[in-house]
Amino acid sequence: CLRGERYEVLTVSNGRDCVERARERRPNLIILDIMMPGMHGFEVCEVLRRDGSFRDTKILVSSAKSFPADRKAAKALGSDSYLAKPYTVDTLLEAVRGLIG
Repeated sequence: CLRGERYEVLTVSNGRDCVERARERRPNLIILDIMMPGMHGFEVCEVLRRDGSFRDTKILVSSAKSFPADRKAAKALGSDSYLAKPYTVDTLLEAVRGLIG
C-alpha cells in the first residue's frame, strides 16, 4: 500500500538488519515491529535514537502488543508513534502521512 502511494519501501527481516540498512540508507521513516528476530524492536529504537544522525528519522512502532506499558516503553525509547495491529490500510497511510507527509 505504501508503494502505491509512491513511497520508496525497503524491508528487512530482523532487527540487526534494520539497524544496518538504516545506517546505509538514512530513511525518513522506519516502521518497526517490536517482536523481531536478532534484535528486539525496542532495542533497535534505542540504538537508532542514541545515534544522533537519526534524530530527524521518524520511528513508527507497529505491533500486536497493545498494552499501555508497551506504548509507554516505545515512547520512552524515542518512537514518534505507535500503531497497534491489526489496522487498516487507511490507518497506516494516515499515520505515515502524519509523520512524513
